Amino acid sequence: PVWMSVVEVLFTIMFAAELFLRVIAASRIWFWSRWNHELRWNILDTLLVSFNIVELLVLVMDSFIVNLTALRALRLMRLVRILRMVRIVRFFRDLRVMVLSIASCFRPLLWALLLLLLVVYLSSLILLQFLTEELARGE
Repeated sequence: PVWMSVVEVLFTIMFAAELFLRVIAASRIWFWSRWNHELRWNILDTLLVSFNIVELLVLVMDSFIVNLTALRALRLMRLVRILRMVRIVRFFRDLRVMVLSIASCFRPLLWALLLLLLVVYLSSLILLQFLTEELARGE
């Protein structure tokens, strides 16, 4: 279908733009530096975006060049895109830990709020009792 081709082109443009912005943000030298702890991910992302751009160029020139072996190899490289998901799953693990820690804090938080409400209530009762006695003495 045509809409899938359009979506593929849009995703390629978005991934290429994201990679370009990351290179600019991290500075080109640091992006490829061996001291960068995300160097392997940067190389993988660059390869995936490059292969996808080459694949789109091959598909555009498909009417001129018919080389099914190269096209099959490029389609095989599309499967490597799944590795991008591994990177995202790593962040979900951290998110899960944060959500579970916040959820486990709700019970003590409710007890603390109940205790605070009790202190405010008792303080208001004592203040009301004191003011009532003072007003009764003043009259």
